[in-house]
Amino acid sequence: MIRDVNQVEENLKMKKLVPWIDLTPRKESYANKKINVVFHIGTATEHWSSVKPLYDSFLEDKKYNVLVVPANSPHIEEDAKRILRDNVPIAKEVELSESIVPDIVIASGFGYNEPYELPTIKIFGKAKMTVGIFSKLVDFDICGTPEKYYEYFGTNSRVAHCDYCLADTSLHKRLIEDTNEIRRNKLIEMGHPKFDRVFLSTKEKFYPSNWKKLEGRKVVLWAPVHGVYNKKVQWWYTVDVYANRIIKYASEHKKVGLIIRLQNMLIWELIEQGIWSYRDIEALKGFCERSENIIFDDGDSYIPAYSIMDGVITDNRCSVEHTAFPTLKPICILYRNDMELGSDTQDLKEILYSAHNLDDIDKFYEMIVQGNDPMLDIRKRKMNSFVKNFDGKNTERIKEFIEEKFYDKWVLKEC
Repeated sequence: MIRDVNQVEENLKMKKLVPWIDLTPRKESYANKKINVVFHIGTATEHWSSVKPLYDSFLEDKKYNVLVVPANSPHIEEDAKRILRDNVPIAKEVELSESIVPDIVIASGFGYNEPYELPTIKIFGKAKMTVGIFSKLVDFDICGTPEKYYEYFGTNSRVAHCDYCLADTSLHKRLIEDTNEIRRNKLIEMGHPKFDRVFLSTKEKFYPSNWKKLEGRKVVLWAPVHGVYNKKVQWWYTVDVYANRIIKYASEHKKVGLIIRLQNMLIWELIEQGIWSYRDIEALKGFCERSENIIFDDGDSYIPAYSIMDGVITDNRCSVEHTAFPTLKPICILYRNDMELGSDTQDLKEILYSAHNLDDIDKFYEMIVQGNDPMLDIRKRKMNSFVKNFDGKNTERIKEFIEEKFYDKWVLKEC
């Protein structure tokens, strides 16, 4: 059923005017106690990696107690394992909602169809201030229909329970276009913390021990996206069309280095639907190990690949086209046969290369080997239209923003 979004917004307006609800903040003294900061993390790998630098920043500051809580989800065990790999202690939602009172909640993982159940709402309700950080740099499913609007911005969403929601330039522009005045007041354009690590990757090349064979070669990162649902191929999915050609070219041209980076979701999708098997994945890894110039990258981060790559081959609706953009390296988007440029990347048409057939793959490889990049100047000119800040200081700015808002509203000024 399509809910009346306008009515929802009117109700929220009226709630602010109800006279018997005292919304005056009760400022407290934190001279002899620490501020409790809880990181509430969504289900995907990028949700944790996006805010890990911010977590480290708060952890190093002695004014704060810091805790990480994975959101309740079907993948909670996998989420916990990813976080625990960084030696970060975690708590469960139920424990937090029953026993711990957070002063600040920093939530990561918007733009996903997740069941935000009662424990989450209790956590957000207890906090003096809640700040949401959109993990995605662009999410083209967020708005567009009343159902989608209500799902992401309605009264039962996590966004509705946040005081502020931070988004980088590309996503912020789209949200502002599709969002009314109430939501605009909480949407803040802010540089994304994930760009800080990408920025550092541009300053020095990093070769993991088993990547040394790529030194001295022109390196291409191939990062395809998942997109097979019930064995039906989606318009942005291209692995079945281009995989053989991408790998074959690298095998036959040793001047090129190829990094194969498959999304975990893509691998799970292919295995669950019987398209690939675990044996196929192991065979591909073995092939890459034996190869003189091909790497299978299954590490936790894209950063090593970003630090040494000379170009990127990826798909529509893949985060790589946005996270890799400020490196200014050439990016080639793959299309199925004669598929027209999708609306998802229409605004990037002038600055991204494209491949619509197998011969275009060879042409992009050859361009990289020769060091050509006709679109470089226009990418430089237009970067600020898509990326707020690329200087390694976004984490610092976000922490300062959170502190300023919290102290101004909730903390007594000590004499």
